[in-house]
Amino acid sequence: NLVIELRRDSAMIDSELCPITSGSIMTSGLHSWKYGYIEVRAKVPASLGVWPAIRLLPAEQVYGSWPRSGEIDIMELVGHQPETVHFTAHTERFNHIRSSQRRHSSPVGDASGSFHTYGLKWTENILVWYLDGEEQYFIERGPNDDWTAWPFDSEFYLSLNLAYGGSWGGAEGTDDGALPQRFEIDYVRVYQ
Repeated sequence: NLVIELRRDSAMIDSELCPITSGSIMTSGLHSWKYGYIEVRAKVPASLGVWPAIRLLPAEQVYGSWPRSGEIDIMELVGHQPETVHFTAHTERFNHIRSSQRRHSSPVGDASGSFHTYGLKWTENILVWYLDGEEQYFIERGPNDDWTAWPFDSEFYLSLNLAYGGSWGGAEGTDDGALPQRFEIDYVRVYQ
């Protein structure tokens, strides 16, 4: 498995002491896609403060900086909600800053204890999220939607990351004593 590990290791990075380290892996600059089906089989950690995510991000800022050019969260989990998986699309018109977020949350009893398969079907007019092969959520492009509601018409790259703390992941604090934590990825598949 690919393992992204969150550690309390006091590493020196760019001449700065970082008490907590983690990581992300991205296909930015290497490969991006426009439409298709993306599937990732992974096991996510769940301790206070962790924030694992599987995302699609714009290869180019076609409509401007976040959230204008869009973001598709194939999966997110925050440690203070360890049995809930979130599926989200961010756009200029629909985002948490405007309190207009388009997100679906699914209860998953063993979200952090077992491997699960997360999928996204992305076409010109629809986004459909899957969990273990079962549809969880979808968003359709409206007939009058412009780029502010549907910026998903350009290439996006894949990001797998394990964040710690932050506005959502750390909303109820962090637990350094629970480290290390591991985000394990069995496979990534992209079909076009």
